[in-house]
Amino acid sequence: PGGEAYFICSDRPLSWDIPRNLEALGIKTNYLEGFYYGNVTQERLAELKNSAGLSAPLNSDFRPSLIHIMFKEWYEKQGASPYGFFWILGALAFVYLILIKNEERVLFSTGLLGMGTEMIVIYTVQILFGYVYLKIGAIVTAFLFGLLPGAALGSRWKSRRSTVLMKSDVLLICMLAVFLLWIGLVRTEDSTNYYLAYGFIFSLICGFQFPVAAHLIGEKTSPAAGCFAADLAGAAVGAIFLGAIIIPMWGMMVALVFLISLKALSMMIYIILGRTPRRSA
Repeated sequence: PGGEAYFICSDRPLSWDIPRNLEALGIKTNYLEGFYYGNVTQERLAELKNSAGLSAPLNSDFRPSLIHIMFKEWYEKQGASPYGFFWILGALAFVYLILIKNEERVLFSTGLLGMGTEMIVIYTVQILFGYVYLKIGAIVTAFLFGLLPGAALGSRWKSRRSTVLMKSDVLLICMLAVFLLWIGLVRTEDSTNYYLAYGFIFSLICGFQFPVAAHLIGEKTSPAAGCFAADLAGAAVGAIFLGAIIIPMWGMMVALVFLISLKALSMMIYIILGRTPRRSA
């Protein structure tokens, strides 16, 4: 109390009796030998342990629960709550999904996946390399750069059957599964070029789906506006729910599982309902 605080951290168990450990190692100190036991008392240690909150969720790099705690405390101080906003947003998204065409639902989920994956990649670079501003422009560019060649590739395949749309969904799920396995098993500090390449390939597949879905709906119904709106709406919902709820509360592995499950559900709905009948000649 009244002095400086020193935090000693380790992945292994720590002993509070530092002077005894130093004595065993033959290390002489000027301060600790005379003043340590007067400052670090059993009463203060007991009080610290009782106030530490051992039942609180563990904060880690890939599960930043501290962000959720800070959000919660900030809303409590302001006398407000974000839950009403999230419920309204979820209800509007649900109604919107009911009203749009089947192929547009696929693009909605793809837009959500694209934005959610981009946020996860940005967080991962921040965690592993300790900085994000140096590469955030490159990451965002990579996730946009693949859309044009993907759309050009999709325009060449748009005359094929709707199974092409489902195969691209499977590719997106596979890429998310690879990232999930990497976070769970590897987590190495590889070159940032790998993340840029990942973003480019992911956005290429997302861009591939747009002309395919528009062709399946039919040119007579002017599908571009509806497809573009579905993609942007999905991206907006993904940014809000992943950035404000899923990642802070449950971590990035749960966020990836959520994205995989969402895309799998989107595939099932598309298969069950069947593609939208075309009105074009």
